[in-house]
Amino acid sequence: MAAHHELDDAWHEALALDGLATALAGTDLTEAHEHWRSAIRLLTPYDDRRARAARLRVERRLGVLPG
Repeated sequence: MAAHHELDDAWHEALALDGLATALAGTDLTEAHEHWRSAIRLLTPYDDRRARAARLRVERRLGVLPG
């Protein structure tokens, strides 16, 4: 994740944050939510189908959207 950040690779950083948040959700939901919010911020500039799907998935995990 740090490597993606250093390389300004927002897409892969967001996916890594989503994965980390998902792993943490069972033990530290507060930290998981922080990572999901960061992932959404990183995904916001992207508007292709894959990005919209990733953003929707993260928003659902955050409880922003039902599902």
